[in-house]
Amino acid sequence: MEDAHSYFYDFAGVEGQGFFAIFDGHAGKQAAEWCGNHFHKALIVR
Repeated sequence: MEDAHSYFYDFAGVEGQGFFAIFDGHAGKQAAEWCGNHFHKALIVR
């Protein structure tokens, strides 16, 4: 399977706010895994 996921409770330091995501590996497993490990960080910065 080439999917990846990530989830965080109290996302960005906000109690009760969650981040839940599933990334489909259409571009390969590495792309999905990278998104699972980094996408949430980009959201916090923006």
